[in-house]
Amino acid sequence: MSNKVIISCTVNGCYESAKNNSPQCIANSVYAAWKAGVSICRLCINDGKGNVLLSKEQLVEAIRLIREFKECDIVIACDSFGEASLDGDTGATIFNTVEGIEIGTCTMGTVNYEGDSPIYNTPGYLKELTATFKAKNIKAECRVLDMGMLGNTKWLLKSDYLSAPLFCQIAMGIVGGIDDTVECLLYIVRNLPAGTIWSASAAGDAQLAIIYSSLVMGGNINIDLVADDKCIDVSMIKRAVAAIKEFGKDTATGAEAREILGVTPYAR
Repeated sequence: MSNKVIISCTVNGCYESAKNNSPQCIANSVYAAWKAGVSICRLCINDGKGNVLLSKEQLVEAIRLIREFKECDIVIACDSFGEASLDGDTGATIFNTVEGIEIGTCTMGTVNYEGDSPIYNTPGYLKELTATFKAKNIKAECRVLDMGMLGNTKWLLKSDYLSAPLFCQIAMGIVGGIDDTVECLLYIVRNLPAGTIWSASAAGDAQLAIIYSSLVMGGNINIDLVADDKCIDVSMIKRAVAAIKEFGKDTATGAEAREILGVTPYAR
């Protein structure tokens, strides 16, 4: 499937507005993203500082509502940005107890993000989280913000907490991480373990440049979107789809994304 490109997107995220999203709003946004060309949706459960964006109950309901769209075969990913507890539950607890999560996204190190305190992802927590992924047959998506996090990823792979082929999300332009330039993207891509499947994203004005650069380098596309009280704006997704077609490629369906990543086929 060398001509297939996976588009993934986050429909809620580490933003003040996201905490007001209802499970129905999130499900509607996921469906709109899927119709526009997305094959993996990512649901954020916390902002890495202990602030809950989706409680366990809301996450369960959001997944149920997404699966009520019978024709929608989108892959469901869940993202714990940091190890801070969520109403008493860590990210590892959520992944261990909530059914229907196919991909688990984890940031591969501590981030000195905006604000007064870091977003912690200690080596011990990363081992706990990736061991949970393996036990639950959840594909790990390793979010890499800099070369140090790529080093952590390689260490976890060598230590058998992660399995090849890796699935990496290169997140650029985040405060505390690597700059959102083509040069920085190329540097990280050149240092990925052989066979790694990867996507890249950037904040703001650099997003289109990173989309086109990812396609040139043989990568996939990640778009961070945040639903408001109605639904997401799918315009950037449509631009990504158009770019993929310009390169003579096509967007991967949910079923094709599962095959590419080695995720268990979805059965209703």
